[in-house]
Amino acid sequence: MAIESCLLNWGIKRVFTITVDNASSNDVAIFYLKKKINGWGFSILNCKYLHMRCIAHIINLVVVDKMKDNLAPIKNVRDIVRYIRQSPARLQKFKAYCEMEVIQNIITIDVGGQLFQTTKQTLALAGPKSLFSKFSQSTHVSLGPLFIDRDPELFSILLSLLRARNLPPKAKAFDLGDLIVESKFYNVEPLLVNSLSNPFSFDAFNLERSLTLPLNGRDFPSSMATTSFGTLHIAHGSKITSFDWALQRKSTILTQFTAIDSLLAISPTLVAAGVTDFSGMQI
Repeated sequence: MAIESCLLNWGIKRVFTITVDNASSNDVAIFYLKKKINGWGFSILNCKYLHMRCIAHIINLVVVDKMKDNLAPIKNVRDIVRYIRQSPARLQKFKAYCEMEVIQNIITIDVGGQLFQTTKQTLALAGPKSLFSKFSQSTHVSLGPLFIDRDPELFSILLSLLRARNLPPKAKAFDLGDLIVESKFYNVEPLLVNSLSNPFSFDAFNLERSLTLPLNGRDFPSSMATTSFGTLHIAHGSKITSFDWALQRKSTILTQFTAIDSLLAISPTLVAAGVTDFSGMQI
């Protein structure tokens, strides 16, 4: 036997395992080797673990068995490829169709006189309610680029946000307030909020991870409430001060209460306030 001859020629007598696939002929060969090695008097654990079945062969058997359920689609794809490659004319026509598909998938947008090119898939990432999504659904490619009379540099930041889901480093050169206004115009403000939820994304605007919020008057904060959109409402004395999600803008209103005890945020611009010694609430 070839394996027995190799072991003898190489002077290998102590064998722990031999890895082979699961063919039945290998079972016979391993049984023969077990007797020989045990006869040499150098067996390890009486060759109990001599037959190590090949994991790669096992995985291959599992995959082949599973693919039996999908042989028809695979065969169809192979037949299509074979049909196209059999004729130079068909191959050329197929390539032309592919190139046309790529061209139709590219959108050119003119923002303030500067041209941008991207794909429909990238624009669709902004969500169905965004202006970007409407661009992705445009079919008037032959009529020229779509025109938007907005700031092209801010548009570039938002487009990079769509592509990478994070603000690019060049965003440091822009004011966050301007970018917020622009994101509201394109209706992608939620995307901007999500990108800034990662602490490392604050680096794009050199923002502090801790911030002291200015409140009008000398009253200490007594209650606060937040919304899922990021708006923050703070009660201090008889007043309520609200901050936007970027903590850049605030508004303060005076209530009828002398000291507010509790707040319930209803929306980014609506909050309910109450006190322990009064049965009603003020919206």
